[in-house]
Amino acid sequence: MPRRWKILFVERGSLEGGGQFSLLQLLSLMDRSIFQPYLLLSEKDILPRVPPGVSVRPIPRQPLRWMIGLLRLIRGEGIHLIHVNTGVTRESLIAALAARLLCIPLIWHARVIESGGLMDRVLGRLSTRIVAISKAVKRRFEPVTDPEKVVVIYNGVDTRRFDPSSVDGRAIRRAFSIPEESLVIGTVSQLIPWKGVVVLSFILRLTGSPLA
Repeated sequence: MPRRWKILFVERGSLEGGGQFSLLQLLSLMDRSIFQPYLLLSEKDILPRVPPGVSVRPIPRQPLRWMIGLLRLIRGEGIHLIHVNTGVTRESLIAALAARLLCIPLIWHARVIESGGLMDRVLGRLSTRIVAISKAVKRRFEPVTDPEKVVVIYNGVDTRRFDPSSVDGRAIRRAFSIPEESLVIGTVSQLIPWKGVVVLSFILRLTGSPLA
């Protein structure tokens, strides 16, 4: 057993969404006495937020150069595991091929319910395990890969940061002029179709609730 497990995380980094926040939280909370994290980024959007102790490397835009560089990095650093935090992308495919060529395990962290089509089948076959963040995401892979390969692990929540008891709901109502007796429903997400914000708006209209 190695003194420290060297894990290579692959992230596009082109948008600070839930997947990126989840990855940054994971990197910040990893026990450095057990794990040594490396992070590959194709963009630099989340670079300023990367916690200390993480070795950050750029992903070249030219696929062949990146494949060669990735193989050298894995061999040179003695990487034990690759963790792909992207969806169905060029970066995830190259990482999966590199893992297969060097016979090291690859974890694909799947975070969206939208199917990647044929690439789901390809990456599913190349992955050692697929981590789905919900049962709905897990169902995405039922037609294309061995269900035993897919495990559901929900995103962690820092309850010290997100503590309902620390929020004064009455003060928030007063700030937005919301009557005490009104039902308040909120959603926090990217404003993209599959998040279902339009569905929430439709339900509110059916119930006659005001849209803030």
